[in-house]
Amino acid sequence: MTLAVLCLPCLAYPELRQVPFNCDGKTCHHTLPVLQPLKGWHLDRGQNNDIDATVFVPDGYNIDTAEHIIYARALSKPLISDNPLLTHFIAMEKADFAEVYPGVAITEVNPIQSASGNKMRSLVLVPKAKGKWEQVTYSEEGGHFIVVTLSAKTEKAYKSGRGAYYEMLGSYR
Repeated sequence: MTLAVLCLPCLAYPELRQVPFNCDGKTCHHTLPVLQPLKGWHLDRGQNNDIDATVFVPDGYNIDTAEHIIYARALSKPLISDNPLLTHFIAMEKADFAEVYPGVAITEVNPIQSASGNKMRSLVLVPKAKGKWEQVTYSEEGGHFIVVTLSAKTEKAYKSGRGAYYEMLGSYR
């Protein structure tokens, strides 16, 4: 007889953590993805609660002075939409981007493979004139959509930040 042992913590799932914050005199919680900073990057702890995201910036910079940053959010599926499918969420995001950033070019690029083998869909947003260059990559974990974004002030900054972005996503479980 063969005995199979299932070790749930051993499975390759991204870790989510609850971060408390003050909201109108009560304690509320953000759910944030746990990612490890890359060499040459650090977690900008001052910003994590303010923008409901895990924020990484290159060493020597903060969120205001960096030419590019990487941030990750965990969004509760039931709070976002009645439709829990990732394809539906991405379609909603595309429509929102087009409305908020008129003229933005939105291109779906090749999926990015995580360390666990998950192929994550990814969009690149190119501003019509001025604006941020962004790459937004999507995954899901249980009841949350995971959204990881490279946000850059210029095309040059976007291109210089892509290597770190792909490395971080490639190590994501």
